[in-house]
Amino acid sequence: MYADLVARYTNEGFVSPITICDPPRATVICQEFDRLEQRVGRSTLEQAHKEGAEAILKGKLKCDFVLEVATNKSLLDRISALLGEDIMLINISRFFCRYGPDLERFTGWHQDVTFLGLDPPKMVTAWYAIDDVDEKNGCLQVVPGSHCGRIRQHTESERRGNILNHNREIALTADDLNTAIHLPLRSGEACLFSGSLIHGAGKITTPRRRAALACRYIQPSTVARNSIVNAGLVVRGQDNYNNYGPIM
Repeated sequence: MYADLVARYTNEGFVSPITICDPPRATVICQEFDRLEQRVGRSTLEQAHKEGAEAILKGKLKCDFVLEVATNKSLLDRISALLGEDIMLINISRFFCRYGPDLERFTGWHQDVTFLGLDPPKMVTAWYAIDDVDEKNGCLQVVPGSHCGRIRQHTESERRGNILNHNREIALTADDLNTAIHLPLRSGEACLFSGSLIHGAGKITTPRRRAALACRYIQPSTVARNSIVNAGLVVRGQDNYNNYGPIM
């Protein structure tokens, strides 16, 4: 059923866009995030990427739509096609929220698995757009096919304004930059991408907010070699390994 999706993901490292919610439901979800913004403030949401799944499922950033999106049947059907029948949502699932105009900051080029110590380094991210996102308000940029082969070295960025942790970034080749593309999304859509895919996000040239929910999935058999990934929630199938503590 998802042979085309699997082929695209295998070849390019991502699939985009896929529809998670119809427009009316997407609007309701956006309104719920608006209420969260009113409750905790913009500055808190700008730092939300530092909070894990516990915060968005049951903590200070709790939103009821998080579990709805993370367990969406259509989404999990696609994740199953990529990972198999046993799927775990892990604790580094989180909100990403930026406000513009922001001409100073950007997210440097990186591969997520570099920081996670996953063995094997196999993770799928579903990046759900709470707001419409395009090049003007910092949509994801990816280098197609860059998930194949080795994990690239991340060094200190030579560009000012990198918001990636510890100012790390991959120094892309000219060929990489020539093939990089933007992934615009409508509210209610998502993109799926490999944890080994090189990606980043540019500066924001518009006042429009860019809010997203990143749901990260692995197989329960995956072992984490450091403490960053330490909890999970089985969202399909079962966990016969007990490698992770509970999120909820």
